[in-house]
Amino acid sequence: MMKRLLIAGVGVLSVSVTAGMASAQCAFQHPAKAKELKTSLVQAFVPCDLPNSTTQTGFSSCNPPRTYDEAAGSPMGGWKWGGSSWAWAKFKAVRRNSPWGKLGNAPRNTADLGIRIRAGDMLNADGLVNGTGSLTSLLRATLEDRVSGDMTRIDLPLELGGTGVPPGVPVANGAINFRTSVNAILKDSIPTVPGFPGCTSLELVSFILHDENGTPFATSGVFLPDIDDTSPGCTFQHPREAGRDQRIRFGGPNTIPFVQAFVPCGAAGGNVPNSSTETGEPGCQPAETYNEEAGNPPTGWLWGKRGRASMSLRSASNKISGPLNPPNTADVAVHVSLRDIEDANGYASGTGTLSILCRTTFEDRAGGDMTMIDFPVPFPLALVAGAAGITTSFNAILNTSFGSSLPGCTSLEIIDAMILDENGTPFGKAGVLLPDMPNF
Repeated sequence: MMKRLLIAGVGVLSVSVTAGMASAQCAFQHPAKAKELKTSLVQAFVPCDLPNSTTQTGFSSCNPPRTYDEAAGSPMGGWKWGGSSWAWAKFKAVRRNSPWGKLGNAPRNTADLGIRIRAGDMLNADGLVNGTGSLTSLLRATLEDRVSGDMTRIDLPLELGGTGVPPGVPVANGAINFRTSVNAILKDSIPTVPGFPGCTSLELVSFILHDENGTPFATSGVFLPDIDDTSPGCTFQHPREAGRDQRIRFGGPNTIPFVQAFVPCGAAGGNVPNSSTETGEPGCQPAETYNEEAGNPPTGWLWGKRGRASMSLRSASNKISGPLNPPNTADVAVHVSLRDIEDANGYASGTGTLSILCRTTFEDRAGGDMTMIDFPVPFPLALVAGAAGITTSFNAILNTSFGSSLPGCTSLEIIDAMILDENGTPFGKAGVLLPDMPNF
């Protein structure tokens, strides 16, 4: 077991790019298949770190909610959502060095992660936005380094747009239709990095779209429209066209694949670096799963040869009756599928958990618009003979565990999504896996 850093940390989404089990290394845990990550974007709100109010059901909250633009004094150029606004981002692993980030001197086994952002009806004080925003993310990479073999490197900050970095995300007449890739950003901002090798698992620790002032504007999430049009609330910033792409969609319509969750290196709650990559960045070797960190208990979950896991989230009408669900109640439908999941004894059977950490801004039925403190919503996952298919909803869990439900006009920012095995050990993170390809 490696030495550990002592402060706990939280991730968001993860992306894996794998170039083949035929490699001499690439022996770390990963599923058989997971291709693409697509997420709708919602308003990014300031977290409620100093609550000054409570919800109708007694949860600590901040009233009123604040966007980062409002916290900065609403300067000129700040973005807002128009009457028909929508936005999404897509991350797709590609088999070879992508056309957006082509590196002329890249080794043959260079892989890439394509990024696409779409949005419509973005406004500022002058009307439809015409300008350039920026994108920031923090990547946690577990990879088969070309020199040192399998390892987890320290987190890599990635920035597109802003002072002293490559051109950002262009907006024309309020619309975004933008493509780039991780290698394209690295080529322009960190020329010494030759691009990620095949067999790379990227956890997206954070992902934020910023306006032209550099202020956080949008992040991954799902918005539930206001059902009661006569309500005086729901005045906070949110995408208006909730019926179009206002869902989290990974790997296909409404689908979120999962990849292996790894212990971070040099980050809060992670291992202390003990190695370095081919370009000299600190790394932790060997790459370590949380199950390995826990001593490989016999009931710890592992990926079988055909192992895979996925989740879908979508806004939905409430279908649960009762006093906790008055007429202006909305919901998020959740479906989780796992197959060919093993433990030390063969196919695994036991109850794990899907944990979704949310930042919720909504029109409280008693107190009006507010942002709650961040809270995890746990969904039980009953695995039988290595497989599970669970269909449920947020209200099904909120009703029974918290005595609450989601009102219409709710913005859910997805801060983290993780599958825990029956021991409570992190197993899967939302992500993308490039199909196995020998000698890529």
